[in-house]
Amino acid sequence: MNPVEEIKSKLDIVDVISSHINLTKAGANYKVQCPFHNEKTASFMVSQEKQIWHCFGCDRGGDLFSFVQEYEGITFAEALRILAERANVPLEGYQTQKKADYSNLYEINRLAVEFYQSKLKEDKEVAQKVREYLKKRKVDEDSIAKWQLGLSGEDWDELYNYLISKGFKDEQIFQAGLSLKKKSGSG
Repeated sequence: MNPVEEIKSKLDIVDVISSHINLTKAGANYKVQCPFHNEKTASFMVSQEKQIWHCFGCDRGGDLFSFVQEYEGITFAEALRILAERANVPLEGYQTQKKADYSNLYEINRLAVEFYQSKLKEDKEVAQKVREYLKKRKVDEDSIAKWQLGLSGEDWDELYNYLISKGFKDEQIFQAGLSLKKKSGSG
């Protein structure tokens, strides 16, 4: 038996979902307001007999794996690991997708933090006012360092231009969540 089937045989979908949200018995099924969209009446149904869930409001549904993926915002491989641990199912030798390399995203964000921190440390008029404000609020240098506080500039593309100068591409900066794709017009 493959690990996915073994996990499904050992875990009950009602137990898995009710560990995240409170289900209410409704005949043979369970119901609750959908955790994936706002609604006034419960349209999220769980069938213990079929081991599936479905929301009639947003038309999402699936098995216990898809619920954990949706609810936690994770990949199938991550949901598999979580549920395998819960079901006490070993995953040795089971091939999942190669782990993504996020080192570029970490590096871009590290440089963004340094960029904003250096702007706060500069002696320019705006930075000086911000430092005085922080001092007045009793935010000391240790707290500024610990919380990696910084200052963004007046120009909307300052960070973008800085990251481009460091050799990063548009798509990498976008994937790091530090830029938006333009819909039309310039900029």
